[in-house]
Amino acid sequence: MTDLQTNGMGLDPEYAKAHEYATVLRLRQEQEFRDAKLEIESLRVNLAEAEARLRAMNDHNDWLADRLTLATIDRTLAMDQRAEYAVRLDMLRKILDDTGTGGKPEGQHTMGN
Repeated sequence: MTDLQTNGMGLDPEYAKAHEYATVLRLRQEQEFRDAKLEIESLRVNLAEAEARLRAMNDHNDWLADRLTLATIDRTLAMDQRAEYAVRLDMLRKILDDTGTGGKPEGQHTMGN
């Protein structure tokens, strides 16, 4: 407001200046309030997007953890099977060594028969 507008209301010049200051301050605060509301809304959108990305990353992490668990189980199974086959191979070698037949029935181990 100009001095003419405030003095048009019949205010004392000192009160007119105080009124002008209060009006400018109120308008500035209203604008800051609108700006803060816009910033809060923007921050809410950013937060929602970040939460969605975080949930997606957590889901992917859970999927990877499950895959790792399955791979560990598969590895353990393969190691157990390898150990089992190693025992069987040792037993077979011992049988072959004990019989001296190379795994053939008695009487068929020599060539020329």
